[in-house]
Amino acid sequence: MISLVVGCVIAYIVNILMSFYERHLMVLKRWKRAFCMSLAFLTLILVGVILWKLIFPQLAACVAIVCERFPDGLDRLYGWLEGRIHIEKILSKLGSLLLTLVLGIVFSIYILARKEQLQDDFCRVGERFLKQTARIRIGHLLVVLNRAFHSFIVGQCVEAVILGVLCVVGMWIFQFPYALMIGCLMGATALIPVAGAYIGAGVGVVMILTDSPGKALLFLIFITVLQQIEGNFIYPRVVGSTIGLPGIWVFAAVVVGGSVFGIIGMFLAVPLTAAAYQLLKEAVDA
Repeated sequence: MISLVVGCVIAYIVNILMSFYERHLMVLKRWKRAFCMSLAFLTLILVGVILWKLIFPQLAACVAIVCERFPDGLDRLYGWLEGRIHIEKILSKLGSLLLTLVLGIVFSIYILARKEQLQDDFCRVGERFLKQTARIRIGHLLVVLNRAFHSFIVGQCVEAVILGVLCVVGMWIFQFPYALMIGCLMGATALIPVAGAYIGAGVGVVMILTDSPGKALLFLIFITVLQQIEGNFIYPRVVGSTIGLPGIWVFAAVVVGGSVFGIIGMFLAVPLTAAAYQLLKEAVDA
């Protein structure tokens, strides 16, 4: 069951890129779907590989420096973790997660390859068992939800790129070390609404601390100011404008969704609030 849900999520995300390629690339109709689907998957894989190459080598080097400078602290940390983490259980969960991901990708390929036929099948089922009024309302609800989630994903990616670029430029200006790596990490973690930037900032502070405690303190001040600008101005405006939701409601949705359902709530709260806002606006204006 989880694999099917994961497959649907993967298919929805990949479909955004695949539809973009189908609209803009001139490919023979017979091969267009397969080519654009493959290109969409390859694009996501390529982005992941680039981020990995930019982030992991320097992160591993910093970990090695920490291990060299603070061996006693690490030994105590390992001792503390040893009694609380069971390697066998972790490996089992990782294996289960990998299997779920593989099955989800396979299922997403089937969905993407036959999405028009699946849509027609659902429409025929609706025509058979639902009244026309109900079909119209459900159809409109799905259109609004799709528009909200599509715009949210695009806006979230745009916001992450903006934050990453601002971080890299600012770190270059102030001559902080690991500028490109930390900027890429900030952009990647910024895909988690609002809270993700703090995760990247924490890792960045630790990395710069291995080079210079003074620069680490200055970086902490810099990133705090940048996060305030990003969280209160850039994120609500960029994401809010793409989904048609005022900035104050974007911020409120993230806070409420995160406090109730954690990270998943942060992802779902903004597009769901945008859809509810649109439906309420239509009802009031009717």
